[in-house]
Amino acid sequence: MRFGQLKIIVPALVGILCSYTGVVVAQENRPPPGHIRSLTVPKTDVAPVIDGKLDEELWKNAAVADGFWNTLQSRWPAEKTDSLVTADKEHLYFGFRAYDSQPDRIEARQTRRDAGFGLDDQLTVELDPFHNHREISSYSVNAIGTQDDAIAGGRARNIQWKGDWRAAVAKTDYGWSAEIAIPFEILNYRDGDKTFGINFLRYHNRTDEWSRWADVTPQNKPEEMGQITGLELPAGVKTFEWTFMPYVLLGPLAGATADRVPRRAIMIAADLARAAIALSIPFYIAILHDPAESGWLWEGVDFHNYSACHVNTSDVFLLDSPDIPAFVGLLTQ
Repeated sequence: MRFGQLKIIVPALVGILCSYTGVVVAQENRPPPGHIRSLTVPKTDVAPVIDGKLDEELWKNAAVADGFWNTLQSRWPAEKTDSLVTADKEHLYFGFRAYDSQPDRIEARQTRRDAGFGLDDQLTVELDPFHNHREISSYSVNAIGTQDDAIAGGRARNIQWKGDWRAAVAKTDYGWSAEIAIPFEILNYRDGDKTFGINFLRYHNRTDEWSRWADVTPQNKPEEMGQITGLELPAGVKTFEWTFMPYVLLGPLAGATADRVPRRAIMIAADLARAAIALSIPFYIAILHDPAESGWLWEGVDFHNYSACHVNTSDVFLLDSPDIPAFVGLLTQ
């Protein structure tokens, strides 16, 4: 081989080697695929005080999720975030350390629960209890402690229907911290499961960037969420509970009726039904009450002499009766 050919081949080989090395380095300088990320949840016998401070002993033994990734810009975020996980018999507990080199510029304005955070500094836990990549609920808290959630399964915003959870935050010398407690009883899951899908998110207002523990790709693929394992779900919990809203049951029926019956007829039928319900309430209460307590309604009635039976109906709608509220008003609404 001639010397001139070597002068051409050697630089080419060096270039290929450098390119390969650059690819390897680039791969090493990013987190593993999201679906590979996994945490084993340790147990605690002592429940933390949810004050946002992370100063209790149990947090030292918690599983740690670090190495958040800015998925959209494919780089490490400007500020570091750590998530902590532990559990007892009744709750999942999550802690966050949100590092910020300029803590005086942490931004959070929303004070109303479940009203959305906009561009507030915020932290989020995403849970997929069925691990089916479809029924994912999120639990968020902003930097002043306001809570927001989006519950899977169509449950409404009413806390009595969707179940309550707690969160708190605290200012620290490194930025801010947060604690979240989610009861198992508000979660739907399969009996015997020990693994949930999970992800942790942070929005940093000053740098306008989202970062995530599990890289779900720019396409936001739910199958790339991470997981927590080793869960011991409490005994006696109803593992799956259907939640029906009145409009879910009556909506289709009302829609079908409205298409086939004149509107005036529907309104008259609805008024008659409301009147019938209102008129039946006093009698229903009287039947449930002890006869001695509801004698005002049955005054003059001789149940042994049907021919002499007389009901003093003039007292049925006495507005000053101690047992009957003013039902007449219902009919005039």
